[in-house]
Amino acid sequence: MDPVEPSKKLQAPEIIMQTADVKKYEIISDTSKIIHDGVIPATASLAKALLEDDKCPKANKVFIAMKEGHNTELADPSFLAVIIEKSLKA
Repeated sequence: MDPVEPSKKLQAPEIIMQTADVKKYEIISDTSKIIHDGVIPATASLAKALLEDDKCPKANKVFIAMKEGHNTELADPSFLAVIIEKSLKA
């Protein structure tokens, strides 16, 4: 299953959460902090593929770096809630 092409075609707002070398949640625009999430290597992540693709439209995407690993419960869901709320108002 290749999520890259469908994501590139998606016109609705999209939030991509990626394990990264960060202490708290942050919005990223490059791949420098992306790390292995415990299941998917950084080099194979959706966030890396999209961020490094010059042809990928990124205006409708938010890339969130987080310390949690793959399928790990979010430490602070309120950060994500704020991003979702902002996208609904846009």
